[in-house]
Amino acid sequence: MQADSKRTLQIFSFGEAPRAASLGYKMQDVIYGTEDDISRDYTGDLIAVKGASVLGQPGVFEFAIFARTETSNEEEAKFAVGEQFTFKPYQHVICNGYAGTVQRMYGDGMVEVRLPGGLVCVPASYPDCYPRRQIPELGEKAFLAAALASN
Repeated sequence: MQADSKRTLQIFSFGEAPRAASLGYKMQDVIYGTEDDISRDYTGDLIAVKGASVLGQPGVFEFAIFARTETSNEEEAKFAVGEQFTFKPYQHVICNGYAGTVQRMYGDGMVEVRLPGGLVCVPASYPDCYPRRQIPELGEKAFLAAALASN
């Protein structure tokens, strides 16, 4: 996905995720920071939807990052139904249609994934849970922020 230099990051208020989806965006990641951090560090055709505040960190919030869904079917098309995966902790995945982060793999082919709504345990196979492409605009900072916040 190429960054659109003509568009800038938009920050939506708490509860406006359905509005972002109705504009053709799909949730890709959850990150943590202040509004100033998010505005400074993320550019391109993205929407950040403000979520819950982070306990003990004044001014720091959870933000759901939404990107345009133009290429979402390309990602899914490369996997076969029932294809099994082995994941590493903090790997970014699509789980039940939502962006999530792997917490742990179980030996019986199950994976525990943190989604915006909480933890779920699902089969580590397509279409339940599969690897997600990294969004170039987000880079490693989003991955590290999510990893640190979940510890």
